[in-house]
Amino acid sequence: MTTTRIAARSAVAALALAVGGVACAETPAVVDDDARPASIENPASTTTITEADVSNVLREAGYDNVHDIEYLDDRGVWKAEADDATGEDFEVHVDGTTGEIVHLEDD
Repeated sequence: MTTTRIAARSAVAALALAVGGVACAETPAVVDDDARPASIENPASTTTITEADVSNVLREAGYDNVHDIEYLDDRGVWKAEADDATGEDFEVHVDGTTGEIVHLEDD
């Protein structure tokens, strides 16, 4: 398991506890995005993670220059661009309910 993944899981667990959730000892590496509703009418009422939380999760996971954060209604996730420690740019998806990093793509 990479250091980034370990850091991301630690950050997610800390955030989950901070927002009143219960962190699991073992979390899945990827959440099935297809299990999300096709459309979420009001993301503010169905998410517990805010745009600021997304930025914090990514920074705690070792990312910098977090930008272009947007909520993807059809997936129930936040999408953001961020740089890793080497300066490489990534597209990262964060679950809108749990704050878990569910997708990472080299941009």
